[in-house]
Amino acid sequence: MPNSHNSMSYEEAEALLSKAEQVGRNKPFKTQSELALSMELTIDQLKGRLKTARHIIKLKKSGEEDNYQTFHIKGLEKIQNREEMTADEIMEYAHTNWKRKKEKNDLINLIPVKFSKDVVTGICVWGDPHLDDGGTNWDALMDLMDILKEFDADRGSIDPIYSVNIGDSHNNWVGRLSLRYSSEQKMSKSQVYKVIEKIITEVNFILLLRGNHDMWQPSNIQYDKMEWFAQGVGTLAMDWRANIDFQFPNGVSVKADFRHDFPGHSMYNSLHGLQKANLFNTDADIYVAGHRHNYAKSELPSTRYVNGFSAPAHLLRVKGFKDIDSYADQGGFPRQDYGHAGLIVIDPLTNLQNRIQIYSDIRYGANVIRLLNADYRKRGLIK
Repeated sequence: MPNSHNSMSYEEAEALLSKAEQVGRNKPFKTQSELALSMELTIDQLKGRLKTARHIIKLKKSGEEDNYQTFHIKGLEKIQNREEMTADEIMEYAHTNWKRKKEKNDLINLIPVKFSKDVVTGICVWGDPHLDDGGTNWDALMDLMDILKEFDADRGSIDPIYSVNIGDSHNNWVGRLSLRYSSEQKMSKSQVYKVIEKIITEVNFILLLRGNHDMWQPSNIQYDKMEWFAQGVGTLAMDWRANIDFQFPNGVSVKADFRHDFPGHSMYNSLHGLQKANLFNTDADIYVAGHRHNYAKSELPSTRYVNGFSAPAHLLRVKGFKDIDSYADQGGFPRQDYGHAGLIVIDPLTNLQNRIQIYSDIRYGANVIRLLNADYRKRGLIK
């Protein structure tokens, strides 16, 4: 008795054998392997189906087919391959993905942030928060949040201050670092993400950067939460770096290169990497970093040609909120109890030399914004 062939109708058997006849010299397919590839089958699968097809045809021609029971599974090939894309579909998917990636890459080369009014505006840059660390200075952090709420345009302030997080919102320890420093961790993963979400929703952030700590576990599902939080409040979350162009209605443009850190280090100059960027990357008015847990600022000639090199470049490194730091103590790094954040004050109504000022005392800088705007309103320069 012949073996049960199954899973193929007579018409499908005829169609398969017809395709098999297209294999050979001067034919569409030179080998059975090429035919199998065109049908998205392995060569063994094709040979097995050809054997079954020949058996079905033989039974039909000999009249024996009616003597045996057979079965047919409709759509078997599609069922077996339901999760696989064809080569053409894979290529189309890859092409579409590339176009999206290219579009995003073009957009992030310089991201415009357009303000609706010509008023003196503050950009408060948060140093590394490390919110779940036991050494984080919550006195400084809570005071900062109170000031930012007071000067929040969304809460009705006419003297606006917006925020940028320079990265390392949490410790996110991995590997040997986790073994060494986990004892200093004061929050669980779920707890720190509740805190991050609360801060993002309560403070008017323009930009959230992910630092090295935030990026250590990209496969962790928690990694995407900062993106979700940012989308929820209509702000931007980026890995490590973002180039922002702050634009005012009167045409004033201030370009800022925000990075968690810049390449280059010198024990004699804590702004060494930023100064290199000013020398060789000449597209910014302000270079801002964090990462190294110290505060420093500088104003020096910009290498960017603006009205005859008359514009200064500003460098700012913010310290962050981790005041008690065993790693710093072991390394003998000097302690610094100020500069947790830095306030960039942008005045679109004055000249290039005075357009940008930077303050480590956020309250003092916020009062400067208030006084300048009050004076401009008194003089009728702000409508």
